[in-house]
Amino acid sequence: MAVTDYCVIDGEVVSEVRNGVERDYVPDPQGNTVALLDSTQTKTDTYIYWPFGEIRSSTGSSVTPFKFGGTLGYYRDSTTRTYVRARELQQVNGRWMTVDPFWPAEPAYGYASNQPTTSVDTSGYQSSLGIRVMLKQAAPPIYDRNDRDHNCYTAACDVDFSFRPGWQSYVSGQGPAPNPDMLTSNCSYLVAMAKRDGALINLPSNGRCPVGYYKVKVYISQYPDYHFIRQDANGSWSDKHGERPVQPECVGIIDPDYHAAHPTRHNFYPTGWPAPHDPFWTPIYTTKCGTYCAKRRPKW
Repeated sequence: MAVTDYCVIDGEVVSEVRNGVERDYVPDPQGNTVALLDSTQTKTDTYIYWPFGEIRSSTGSSVTPFKFGGTLGYYRDSTTRTYVRARELQQVNGRWMTVDPFWPAEPAYGYASNQPTTSVDTSGYQSSLGIRVMLKQAAPPIYDRNDRDHNCYTAACDVDFSFRPGWQSYVSGQGPAPNPDMLTSNCSYLVAMAKRDGALINLPSNGRCPVGYYKVKVYISQYPDYHFIRQDANGSWSDKHGERPVQPECVGIIDPDYHAAHPTRHNFYPTGWPAPHDPFWTPIYTTKCGTYCAKRRPKW
């Protein structure tokens, strides 16, 4: 009997291996599978849907039950029905096949409050704004330039306090205290400490972070120091140095690798602050540790 293995990260179906063939799922903001990619990241299948999940057009011949709402766990068990945990959705009629268990507090048969282009119903019980999916996939808003409450690491996770990678897992008893010298000089150690905190995961092969994660780039410098640059909701990048306010040069970054290797005085010192001449205070992040996905607001 053939077995299909699915990779699920934080509740999102991201890939499958069927009969030894790998496919990555490409979702739209509503969680619908709009394309499948093979192991070389070549697009093999595409899907376009009508609002309630009927397939309007498609290309390719790959077999998968996760199509409309697929990356959210909607399971298409026939050409006209999709199983969503508690009930079956009948796409041709745009409604559930059985009464909502929460009726009359929720509509008896209506799917997603009859607003399928802006809402989802991942439980089969009650709808929620589909925009929440898009917001969770997008990065945090642009930094508040007056914010001093977090450093580059915790800001990458949208957490409003400051500590070093590995510290949170240390205080919760998951390992020894992080070594400051190793954090600032060894990429593998730095990333391992952030992963131990539950803050980082590897970037999936499709280049997209799963729901609830943001894309970040991690660097170290020779001085030594470490640094995180995150991707914002508008697609550009931004960073924050220590607990200093964010400066204009640190917002709207197009090329984070260039930015990391070519710091300016204002990257580190707010207007009016003296800039020491000691090169320790102007680190140049020429060693790139890699691109990862940072979990938004880990349960610290």
